[in-house]
Amino acid sequence: LIKQFYSLLVTECEIFLSLLVKFLDADKPQWLRAVAVESIHRLCVQPQLLRSFCQSYDMKQHSTKVFRDIVNALGSFIQSLFLVPPTGNPATTNQAGNNNSGGPVSAPANSGMLGIGGGVTLLPAFEYRGTWIPILTITVQGSAKATYLEMLDKVEPPTIPEGYAMSVAFHCLLDLVRGITSMIEGELGEVETECQTTTEAASSPTQSSEQQELQSTSDQMDKEKVSRAVWEEMVNACWCGLLAALSLLLDASTDEAATENILKAELTMAALCGRLGLVTSRDAFITAICKGSLPPHYALTVLNTTTAATLSN
Repeated sequence: LIKQFYSLLVTECEIFLSLLVKFLDADKPQWLRAVAVESIHRLCVQPQLLRSFCQSYDMKQHSTKVFRDIVNALGSFIQSLFLVPPTGNPATTNQAGNNNSGGPVSAPANSGMLGIGGGVTLLPAFEYRGTWIPILTITVQGSAKATYLEMLDKVEPPTIPEGYAMSVAFHCLLDLVRGITSMIEGELGEVETECQTTTEAASSPTQSSEQQELQSTSDQMDKEKVSRAVWEEMVNACWCGLLAALSLLLDASTDEAATENILKAELTMAALCGRLGLVTSRDAFITAICKGSLPPHYALTVLNTTTAATLSN
């Protein structure tokens, strides 16, 4: 309904989306949370739909901030998985498509190691405060595969593999950043090209009257102003939730590829905020990247030392 008939069901979709966000709460059954995060992933790979959410809800004064709530809910969902790790079945980890060899993989939740031919291979995972959650290869970046959303006709709820919900939420964040960045930068490039074309046309002799040129320039400026307001609202609505979630995952990541994807996402958001002139969010992402380049707790030690020295003086 949301994907096909959103323009006809704006009010109804606001209710649907608010309920969908609530299904991510920690008190909901594990299978329901997995289905909810799959549904949100389907939304996150559609930046134009997210733009419509922002225009219809977040930019309205007395409306639910749907887009902001979706991003914040993903961050809270990820944090809750570290606080109360799901009791998924490690032996069914490959049910969602993680195993390249076709057989089941059993991973001890406290070690993150897999014995292969007498050797030891570290499994990609997030580990935070003693909680180890494997990272599964669930889908190709930029697409959403709803494995458990398609099992709603079953009588019994399915067993969710350990790490599946976290992996889907992780891909939600990456696809969200990739989607809105590509969309905004593409539209920004079009506006800059149109402005340049209008300027060149105004400076060269044409058959158009001066009044028509002024009207065209005015229309172009109005269009850019409206578009920029939407871009800025989208970034302002999501950057806090994105930064918190990505920073947590960066601290918890034990996998080089995952760490690289997180840093690229933060760098992409910093660049986008810079192009839009959003200084606070830009500096926040740059600070997070700088902290990520330091050893664990190093920044805290430096800050404490600096504070102590300042107080003593």
